[in-house]
Amino acid sequence: MENSMKFNQVSYIFMAIYLLGIFFGKGIRHVFPSLDTPFPNLLAYSIMVIFAQVGINFLPSFGYVVYKKQPVKKIYKLNGVSFKQLGWSLLLLIMVHGILIFIHYLTEIISNLIGYSYQMSFYPTADDWTSLIVLVLSIGIIPPVCEDLFFRGFLLSGSSEYGGQFAIFFTAFAFALFHDNLFRFGEIFVYAFFAGFIVYYTNSILPGIIIHILTNTSFVVGSYFMAGDLVMRVSSEDVTIVEDFVWSKFLIISLLGGISLFLSLKIIKKIEDLAPASVRANEKKNKGNLALYPLLNIPILIVITVFILRVFTNF
Repeated sequence: MENSMKFNQVSYIFMAIYLLGIFFGKGIRHVFPSLDTPFPNLLAYSIMVIFAQVGINFLPSFGYVVYKKQPVKKIYKLNGVSFKQLGWSLLLLIMVHGILIFIHYLTEIISNLIGYSYQMSFYPTADDWTSLIVLVLSIGIIPPVCEDLFFRGFLLSGSSEYGGQFAIFFTAFAFALFHDNLFRFGEIFVYAFFAGFIVYYTNSILPGIIIHILTNTSFVVGSYFMAGDLVMRVSSEDVTIVEDFVWSKFLIISLLGGISLFLSLKIIKKIEDLAPASVRANEKKNKGNLALYPLLNIPILIVITVFILRVFTNF
């Protein structure tokens, strides 16, 4: 059975889960106010994660795939990978973090220059071993599996009708919008771009899920042992005001980002060379065809509008 998923179809599903997620999040936080604190009620938090990730982020797309009688394995890229593919993919993850640190630091600087304080996305922090286990499951495992199946499985497959370049770009853009944080938009986009590249060129969701789980779990465990948000703990306290800006640190982080980018591009070539023949054939057919006009369709414009409203208002 051939994949006949179209971009216009999957974009409506994306709009639906984005809007449903907003209203569900507002509703459950009204019922359980502790969800907005660093140490929420663990049962309430687990219920929220399971319902949001499984019930909203995954099941609608899965139901649509079944309804349309599409090949589940192919749509969600449930294929194996070689040890070489997995090894290069994990190495790319390590390299990309140098780029992410640079973007994070640069965003802090720009934010402070224009009079804004950098805002992290809110995640709870474990304060004992029980809460650590719960949060590893609720942040480190369940979201990566559900989000990757949707974004780098369903959405990537549906948007591939415009070629791999567009599919990788769009899923990264959608993933960044989905996280509703303008300050972290650049970081999340770049991470998702490389993750989407890995999934597309290995033709398997497995490297993406493994990478996502490792990233999220490292954050949860690191935050626990540092008794606070890991990213904020390693964030640059010296840019809270522009006068305290340290050029030496910026130069070091810029050099790290440049080296990471150079090595990442080298690794990308390795992953491309290991791509299955079907992927290489499809890319040859769509070589250089990065069409961005599909982003102008109605559901994507609605999501972008809502995202902007949420950035500048309390919507």
